[in-house]
Amino acid sequence: ARRLISKGWFTPDDFDDIRLRDLVFFDRLAVLGTITAVARELGVPKPTASRWLASLEERVGSPLLVRGPRQAVLTEQGVAFHRQLQPVLAGLRALRHTTGDQPGGTLRVSVPVPLGRLLGGPVIADFHRRMPGVRLEVLLQNQRVDLVRDRIDLAIRGGPMPDSSLL
Repeated sequence: ARRLISKGWFTPDDFDDIRLRDLVFFDRLAVLGTITAVARELGVPKPTASRWLASLEERVGSPLLVRGPRQAVLTEQGVAFHRQLQPVLAGLRALRHTTGDQPGGTLRVSVPVPLGRLLGGPVIADFHRRMPGVRLEVLLQNQRVDLVRDRIDLAIRGGPMPDSSLL
């Protein structure tokens, strides 16, 4: 096995065998302290989690932790590896959020005027907090709307519906 930690630099080939799931597993192991706890959190059998760790340690060419009877303790190399892994995982999480994990676009909603006045402010504020990438257009109107012609994504109305085929 090649020693990646001691080199201080990497080539694309150095990452051929390292799986992201192994890196996430190791990160959680550093936080939780036991293979059992991480296996439970990730929903995998403990032997599978142990294989992931062994694979990662083999790939980096160094033991990353010492297994004790009650918990795992990171080696010096494990501490250094974990410290360097943190910004990588943070960057991947940020990348995931900027590449489509979060909804985006415009949502056009038609609501009756009284309902819009009653709920509009708090509901819209909560919506923007939860879905910052979505532009919300709220149309306050009491008359019936043509969803296709008016390009409305959602219409909220009270009372009986004249055409139940819209459901």
